[in-house]
Amino acid sequence: MFLRKHFAYYENHQIRPHRLPDASRLCLLFWSRLFDWQAALVVVKANTFIRWHRKGFKLYWGRKSRGGRPPLPKEIRQVILVWSEKT
Repeated sequence: MFLRKHFAYYENHQIRPHRLPDASRLCLLFWSRLFDWQAALVVVKANTFIRWHRKGFKLYWGRKSRGGRPPLPKEIRQVILVWSEKT
């Protein structure tokens, strides 16, 4: 509701939208918990938004949870090779 009113005000007064202050963003965050935000998505369908969110989440955790150990320094690898040749 707030966003719709906000954009309608900009359209009526032909004002270019500006960045919201932190207090307004916090209000939007709390209001988003009180109403069905999916119904407010006009430009993007809810399924598209959710798909984007899931894709971003996959990318984030894919990078964060890369497997494997960091490579050993060259000197240690050489020591291991020399030791393995002796046995």
